[in-house]
Order: sequence, then structure tokens, then C-alpha cells
Amino acid sequence: MILINNHIPQHPFQKQIHCTYYIYIVFSFLFYKVLVTLRFLAKGDYLSEVADLHGISLPSASRALHSVCHALNNKLDNIRFPTTQNEINSIKDGFYKIAHFPNVVGAIDGTLIPIQGMSGDDEPNFICRKGFPSINVQGIVDANLR
Repeated sequence: MILINNHIPQHPFQKQIHCTYYIYIVFSFLFYKVLVTLRFLAKGDYLSEVADLHGISLPSASRALHSVCHALNNKLDNIRFPTTQNEINSIKDGFYKIAHFPNVVGAIDGTLIPIQGMSGDDEPNFICRKGFPSINVQGIVDANLR
């Protein structure tokens, strides 16, 4: 779309929209996508419940979740799985050099991160098997702890 004199070209059925208003609409839409994604990731609810809560369809919530997570992953560039056979063989060699254990391509571990107690209906969702509020975190690394 080409902007002429800070205006969007006029559509035959509507008045001209000023560029700043257009930017506001686009920003609001992107901000809403981030809010939907954060709600889904933070609460652990079903995506259909998050979509209903925000008044959007399930496919729209799914697209928002995918696009925001994809953008974060591309921007952070810290989550990368081996994709070529050479990378996989290199990781296998690294683990073999450490423990003489063949065909290992990753190590996974998890831990409970204690958090402050919550109040309300969601409190039982955060109580771990050890009886305190926590978040379960898992990590995967290669032989170089990356």
C-alpha cells in the first residue's frame, strides 16, 4: 500500500483515514495478538477459553499465538534444534566424548521454581506435588550446554 501525503488511498465506500489513525489500528491489533498469546502462555488455559475471553474466534487466537511465538523465537534466536545430519553427528560426538554413551542428541531436565502464593480460583493449579506454589520448568541442552 502506498501512502500519499500521509493518507491511505480512499476506498470508494468510506472516508479517507488519516495515517496516524491507521497506525493506531495496526498497533492495537498487534498489541491484542500479544495479549492473547501472553494470556494463553501464562494461564495455561485452553486456547478456546482464551479466544472466548477476548471475544475472538478460535482460528484467530491460534493464528495470533503462532505468529507471536514465531516472532519471539526469530527475534531471540536462542531456541534452535539441529536440522542437518552434520549437526546431529556433531552433537552425538560431543556427548560420546563426555560419557562414552552413543547416539545421544540432547539432555533434558526439569525443576520446580518456587513462586509466591496466589489467592483465588487458580491457586490449586500452582501447588506442586511437594506442597508449595511453583512453576515447572524444563530445559534441553546439547553437549556444550547450549
